Amino acid sequence: MSKPKDNNFNFTLRPRINFISLKNDYYDKKAHASIGFEIEYVFPMNHKKWSVFIDPNYSYVGYNKHEKRGDVDIYLKFHTIEVPVGVRYSLALKNKSKIYINAVCIFDINLDSSIKIERKIIRYTSSRVLKRDPGFAFGLGYKFKDTYSIEARATTNRNHGLGNYNITSIILGYRIF
Repeated sequence: MSKPKDNNFNFTLRPRINFISLKNDYYDKKAHASIGFEIEYVFPMNHKKWSVFIDPNYSYVGYNKHEKRGDVDIYLKFHTIEVPVGVRYSLALKNKSKIYINAVCIFDINLDSSIKIERKIIRYTSSRVLKRDPGFAFGLGYKFKDTYSIEARATTNRNHGLGNYNITSIILGYRIF
């Protein structure tokens, strides 16, 4: 009887909490939830230590703020699908678990991201569509029994037309198959 072949593809649900740090006067650091999934291909050679993955996730951030100085109202909306594509190196531990590191390139599909600034004193309204540049991220994670995972991921500075920002994420994972 022949041994069944191992499946080198993994499909994992990946909810996350993102902490956005925007470097301007309009946005306070906030946490928001995001949902996504990961498709990973594990290379069969070198004890299955290397893999490539795509990790699309849907993210929506709505933010309204009233600035007393200058009497300004800010309406900020990020509505995107992030598409991280990366490479992962895993190191097996003794108790059916492993730790891993990622290097990721992130692309965005902008669904409807914008900022609107209203200055009431001079009755001026400015609106603009926000576009995020591709970016990079690095992650460190832990997997248990190839089913459950947790990862911390941090992006490098990115620009969206209003200023630079970065995102730190805590990502949970549950492998479906």
